[in-house]
Amino acid sequence: MKGIIKSIFGPTSSIGSSNGWFLNAFGNRSQAGTTVNDFSALSLAPFFECNRAISEDIAKIPKQVITRLPNNGRSIDETHVSFNTLTLQPNPIMTAITFYETLMGHVLTHGNGYAEIEFFKNDRKRAKHLWPLPPNRVNPTKVKKSNGEVDVVYRVTFDDGSQRDLPKENIIHIKGLGYDGLIGYSIIQYATNAIGLGTALEEFGSKFFSNGSQSGGYVTIPEGMQESEIENLKTHYEQLNDGLDNAHRFKFLYDSVEFTPTSIKPEEAQFLLTRVNQVKEIARFYRMPLHKLQESGDISYSTAEQLNIDYVNDTLMAWIVKWEQELKIKLFTDKRDANLFVNFNVNGLLRGDSIARANFYRTMIFSGAMNPNEARLEEERPPYEGGDAFMKPANMNLISDKEADANERVQD
Repeated sequence: MKGIIKSIFGPTSSIGSSNGWFLNAFGNRSQAGTTVNDFSALSLAPFFECNRAISEDIAKIPKQVITRLPNNGRSIDETHVSFNTLTLQPNPIMTAITFYETLMGHVLTHGNGYAEIEFFKNDRKRAKHLWPLPPNRVNPTKVKKSNGEVDVVYRVTFDDGSQRDLPKENIIHIKGLGYDGLIGYSIIQYATNAIGLGTALEEFGSKFFSNGSQSGGYVTIPEGMQESEIENLKTHYEQLNDGLDNAHRFKFLYDSVEFTPTSIKPEEAQFLLTRVNQVKEIARFYRMPLHKLQESGDISYSTAEQLNIDYVNDTLMAWIVKWEQELKIKLFTDKRDANLFVNFNVNGLLRGDSIARANFYRTMIFSGAMNPNEARLEEERPPYEGGDAFMKPANMNLISDKEADANERVQD
């Protein structure tokens, strides 16, 4: 396994290196005239923030190995052999939060996140380690088995050009929206024009200010000026407008030279408004609420609380379900694990304020819908002896009990 990882990532591969991590090095040409690739896309603040926020939020959600109980209850199983792999350290060089963040980063940029499952040598049904794979090195392919059934293999390409086919049982594959259910769409590819316009606006703003806030135009020179004089004039004028230190200073031209501006002014081009709209455009690709990108203006605390709940339900929940289903299918295949599944506990993200939670638990406990230990479990507190008993208001009985009491009174 170590040799495989070294071969895929290379001896000095890192997030800052293009050795296997980043795809589309040459990029696509956007209609704004800019080239969009992995580096330019992630340099755009709203695109980077959408990726960072969703990746970190999925990564920081507590993961639990849950056992279904016969009475439809459930309990956390911390003794399972793969518990630490899923919740603490998926492999010797990554913590759990880094692993989940890495795979989500792959999915949110290129539509697919892959990890190879390393099983215990003496137990091929239990996961020992999970190793992320660069998405550009993995190619899912449909194949036909000898019995005619359709199966999927994952062809992994290494630095030396060699390839190895891994069965689907050995690969965790988190995918985004796709046309065939096998490979997810690349967000960078389909958001090329939106990202390209955003980077073009940043480039325009940078050049505008580096040019002393001076728009472009034509310089009219008098007839008969020599080539050397023209070059000197060009150098002179560029030096006058180079950098912010020369902004708003007087500029002098000589020998009847005239300057005619031709570029549209930023305010006339609605420069700032267009930049704001591009933030919204990028957010739409991720269903990201604007308040997570600091673009919502002034909102009250109660409104922000509700917006965060909507964010969990509308933005994160689909990814959570994909993770839970994929981990269940790939990691709990043994009959010993039939009642086990992985739960992403989002209760912490969905909690209201302390007063609202206290009123909710009080109502649920006193009505008999929840016992005290169940409420404590939701608050991640340990149970206490006697807390499994359900309460019932003294003035309430089951309908059957009421009917029995009425029959007794009639007989009397």
